[in-house]
Amino acid sequence: MEHRYSKRVDAQLNVLLYSNGVPVAVGKTRNISASGVFVETIYQQQHGNRSMDIEFLPGNGAGTDKYYVKGMIVHSEPDGVGLMIEDFDPDERFQLQTAHTT
Repeated sequence: MEHRYSKRVDAQLNVLLYSNGVPVAVGKTRNISASGVFVETIYQQQHGNRSMDIEFLPGNGAGTDKYYVKGMIVHSEPDGVGLMIEDFDPDERFQLQTAHTT
């Protein structure tokens, strides 16, 4: 049984994942909540609790609207990684959750 403090919203946004300031993976979000995000990617992290920077690229990724947050990998699946977001500004979260519809 899952225990969540906030509702997940389906959102397909392009992302870049960084480790120590270096891009290590590209992917697409599956869903976003107030506290986390699941990113579909071929990047496989075997151990949880690894800090990552997440760059969200709304639209096709070519625009100037980019959002950066700090996160931590909390679980890894064959098709992606689940990250807990450490500093998600509520206004940016709302913009990201609605960006996939524009």
